[in-house]
Formats: sequence, structure tokens, C-alpha cells
Amino acid sequence: MILLRMSDYTREWFDWLELDEKWLPKLTESLKNIEIDGLLRQMSWEEQIPSLAPSWLEKGTKLKELKISGNQSIKSNEALSWTEKGTKSPNKKLYYLIVTLLLSGIPQSIDELMAVFDYRDKGKFRQNYLKPLESVGFITKTNPDKPTASNQKYVITEKGKRFLTGQEF
Repeated sequence: MILLRMSDYTREWFDWLELDEKWLPKLTESLKNIEIDGLLRQMSWEEQIPSLAPSWLEKGTKLKELKISGNQSIKSNEALSWTEKGTKSPNKKLYYLIVTLLLSGIPQSIDELMAVFDYRDKGKFRQNYLKPLESVGFITKTNPDKPTASNQKYVITEKGKRFLTGQEF
């Protein structure tokens, strides 16, 4: 299998996510650490999205394991409309979770991640986005022995990378 770096598609990811231009260097650096199947190069960008993460779109897949809070989980139909050209996800949480995963190819502090979304409440951000990703093993702390360390950062795990790239996780 030929592997490519997701950074080969940074501009497409960046445009699709509609991030502020100041986040382009960070996204580029992060995506260098996530590999995808090289056969995707033959596909259009619109064909790549469901191929990169089919579990975002398929009913009854493991995406339902990604708990948002309590017993609530992300449903496949919430992800589907996010991929349709010209629309936004009806579920902001899904968008934040995916962007957090894409940016955590390099270690990111909670403050850095919150700044991407112009989010101000650290406790709510941790509870709504970081803890769910940690609980399913998609991200991990860089300093797990000191969870409240001031220099704590979050980085995507191999399981998180496999989720993003449509592989079994």
C-alpha cells in the first residue's frame, strides 16, 4: 500500500473546514503526521472525504461510539450534511471534534485549541471536546501523570489517526 501524508491535501482540508488563515501553518504541520492511502490521489476531493472517513457517514458504524456527553452520541446523519458542498454541520460538536483531531497531529495546548474556535470557557471545552476524544482513545495527554500540568498538551493517537483515515479502529 502506498501511503501519503494528509498534508498533501492541506489546502483542501483548510478550505473545507473554513478555518481562519492564521491556522493554515498549524494545520499543515499537524497533517504531516497523519498518513492516508496513496490511491486517494486518483480521486476528486469530493470523493476523498467519504473515503478518508467512511465511518463519519455510514449508518451503524463505530462513529456512534464517539460519545458527546452522557449517553448522547454523534449520529451518522449529523456528519452527512457537513460534507455537502455549501452547508455547515448541524452539529457544531462534530465539527469541533474533527478539527481538534486534525490539529492534534502535533501536540496542542487547550488554549491553542480553544483559540481556533474562539472558545472562552476552558472547563466546558475540556468537558465537551477533549474528554470525549480522550475517553474513546482518539487523543491523549502529553503529560498523563500530571493531568493538570500547566504545560499539558493533547496529541492524536494511532486510534484517532485510523478513525480520521477510514481505517479500522
